[in-house]
Amino acid sequence: ARKPAIDLEAIKQADKRQFRRKAVHQNLFTTFNLDLFGMAFILFMLGSPDGALGTLLVVPINLGLNLFQQNVTKNELDKRLENLQPKATATRERRIKSVELADIVPGLRQANVRITMQTGSQAALMLTDMVLLDDSLAGLPRVLRTGQRLVQGVLNTFKLYLSNVFAQLILVSTFLLFGLDDFPYHPTQAGVISAFGIAFPSMFLVFWSSTGRMTKDIMRRSLGHYIIPAGILTSILGLAVFYLFRALYVDIESVQLVVVWALLFAAWLRVLFLLPPTKFWVGGEPLRGDKRIVWLVLIIALIFAVIAALPLALDLLRIAWLTSILDYVLIVLAVVIWVFILRAVWRASLTGSLVDYVMKDRSDPDINLK
Repeated sequence: ARKPAIDLEAIKQADKRQFRRKAVHQNLFTTFNLDLFGMAFILFMLGSPDGALGTLLVVPINLGLNLFQQNVTKNELDKRLENLQPKATATRERRIKSVELADIVPGLRQANVRITMQTGSQAALMLTDMVLLDDSLAGLPRVLRTGQRLVQGVLNTFKLYLSNVFAQLILVSTFLLFGLDDFPYHPTQAGVISAFGIAFPSMFLVFWSSTGRMTKDIMRRSLGHYIIPAGILTSILGLAVFYLFRALYVDIESVQLVVVWALLFAAWLRVLFLLPPTKFWVGGEPLRGDKRIVWLVLIIALIFAVIAALPLALDLLRIAWLTSILDYVLIVLAVVIWVFILRAVWRASLTGSLVDYVMKDRSDPDINLK
């Protein structure tokens, strides 16, 4: 019996609907927007609903701009794929044959990753996720490693952002629960911590992340293993430094400035825990041995120190150098204690050999990922 014809127009409409849903989800829950949600929540809890509303208004603006750019690109691609062919080429039994779209399209739509040769039909090219320009499978291992590195880089970015947001939520909840008046840092300083402690390092995480298979179960375990201890202990560090220097200084702005330096030190060291350059930093993640991450942290810290020395930095960003060497000594002491406690908590929570489990599941017997 003759197979029913494929309704290509229906396929195009379904793909457009799927594209719109994915585009909204991907552009709404970005790390930038999540940080804005956290900032708005902090501003609202600090009694500044206007500031919270203004912060939230940036989210739909950013979402609209991103969707507009994606739609323009999508429409341009659709215009180039209007001439659909009734047949597609496929390799069967090592021979290239011309087959009906009924044999090709359903298989492409059901596949997790859709791969098409460059010489394939326009219908197949429209549905595919990946096009092999050389009509060869030889480049797939390299493409696979690149995709794995991208996924791992995004996951590492989430760990940094979510651990910071989790720490902020704990701080806000603590101050609301006990009815405290002064918060450890100003909302502007929270943006500085996010920028220099998270955003700038995250720009390089994709390029320096490891490869390997990543399942949903591994992602959940890895996120929880990193975020929960880091968020809780970072919030405790902020509270400890805040109340320690609150007893030493009358000026709340000086105390907040000290807390910013302490939390920045902790944020930079969390990056080292995320991509451990040596065995000392192994706890939250397996050993990487990449010394470039150390230089990255040092360069970002140097840039921050230079900016903090500028006269306008105190007025615009509420950051500056501390006035006493003793302040730095006490901050370093608190952060060192935080490092050892955090590392001990991470290593103690490796029940079931979590790191070995993660590394074992990332291995691929068919591809050398080293």
